[in-house]
Amino acid sequence: MFEKTLPRVLKLNVSIPQAHQQVFDCLRHVKEENRLPVVLRVAGGWVRDTLLGLHSNDIDIAIETLGSGDVVSGEQFARAVSAYQARHGDREHTVGVIRVNPALSKHIETATVNVLDFPVEFCALRADDYCSDSRIPRVRVGTLMEDAQRRDFTINALFYNLEREEVEDYTTGLGDLEARVIRCPIRPEDTFKDDPLRLLRGVRFAGQLGPNGFHLDPSIVQCVDESLLDVLLAKVSRERIGKEFVKMLAGPCPTVCIDLLLSMCILQRILLVEVHLKSTKGKKETPQEVERLVALVGDTPAEAEHAVLGLGQVNRVVCPLLISHSSSFALTKEDATLAMVFALIAPFYRGVSADELQCRVPALCVNALKLPSAFSSAMNRMLLSYNILLSNAFSMTDAATMDQLGAKMKVFDALAPLNDKCVPADAFKVVLLMYLTLECMPHLFTEGSPQDCFGLLNNVWRGMEMQAPLLDAHKLDLPIKGNELRRMLGLEPKEIGSTLLEVRKMIVLNPSHTRESIIQQLQTQVRKRDI
Repeated sequence: MFEKTLPRVLKLNVSIPQAHQQVFDCLRHVKEENRLPVVLRVAGGWVRDTLLGLHSNDIDIAIETLGSGDVVSGEQFARAVSAYQARHGDREHTVGVIRVNPALSKHIETATVNVLDFPVEFCALRADDYCSDSRIPRVRVGTLMEDAQRRDFTINALFYNLEREEVEDYTTGLGDLEARVIRCPIRPEDTFKDDPLRLLRGVRFAGQLGPNGFHLDPSIVQCVDESLLDVLLAKVSRERIGKEFVKMLAGPCPTVCIDLLLSMCILQRILLVEVHLKSTKGKKETPQEVERLVALVGDTPAEAEHAVLGLGQVNRVVCPLLISHSSSFALTKEDATLAMVFALIAPFYRGVSADELQCRVPALCVNALKLPSAFSSAMNRMLLSYNILLSNAFSMTDAATMDQLGAKMKVFDALAPLNDKCVPADAFKVVLLMYLTLECMPHLFTEGSPQDCFGLLNNVWRGMEMQAPLLDAHKLDLPIKGNELRRMLGLEPKEIGSTLLEVRKMIVLNPSHTRESIIQQLQTQVRKRDI
């Protein structure tokens, strides 16, 4: 793909952080003191980020051995670095080694050692050869060109030569960096079939570098077809897929990532899929077999087309509010990830019973996306809250008359499932945003903007806040305890929970209630019941 010419060379025109320069000076001293016939180059992310004016501590060193002698391995050089530091006043650091195909790939192990408190990774130049059933390559000693071409994207295939203090480009990395293009160094079809995880990494890079104006080259999006998606599922574990998805949503431009995942059918074909496992008897550690896969978008082309359109609309008008620092949401990155997944899947679970949610939500969150059980539990509770609003027929009329008994009780009921430590503080606000937009003002999906949705939510939320203590009703410290109720009213243990819930309703409907008035009203209800 590239001519066998000298690389394009560029003098580094940005200053290197002093701490990093000290690391590089140390590595040069190690080479000189040990008389090692090598050229040291920083490779990958550090070079990219430094040229972009970004900070990166991701220092990977590619080692080129000169002459015809034995290759200087990553482990050999890392041990020399550790010994050098011990001789020059620092302690001898432990060297971590990752061996790749040890029987076939001598000298190609990757070694990591701390250099002046920075973890630095060392590896000899390498080439990767892949087989059809795994994304783990057979590794051999390579040339600079082969090492560059084995990398995922050209902007990650740049080298910084520590001797010459120059950036070397054996692909089109410098030009792509200037054009803000994320492109593969070889045909994208070949890159992704060898290691399909790179496709997800490309989407993540588009979001991560989105604030710097980067975009995926069209050739990457166009190469994704059914066969490549099959390879992705065959070669990459669901754990790794789920981790990449979470990183995308936690990045600076998650809506960019979602659009790309939609356009390449990854969201609907791989991510938004319930994985139902066969029930197994015996040891828990026995891996469970997959019984069936259920795609949320449906089976027919018409269903899928409608679902994809809806997902795009949610991403356009709702998701931006969940990540905006200017909105009224106070979401951590973890909570924003939960909120965005909720926004994407809520339309597919509207009206689903509590029992069915208990089965289906873990099939998506835990089995498919490999998210923590607490995430799944919070998601289940938020969907329950949404569906309670739906079954109670909460409407814009209710929103405009929050001082009325009926409207208050509809909100009170919907808040109940969210009273759990796994649920973020702003969960009901997220639920309400989706409900108002999807059920009450659906035209906002097609004609509205995030600002329109934000205005709608704020108006309704202010009305609810005015009805204190409605929004905190399930978290209030009650003026009377369950054991007191049992003693005063002669309740059975199973009746205590529902009676405490009744106390909360009393306080919501009449915040001026005192302990004495609550006890008096409950005693009256018990007498009427016993007659």
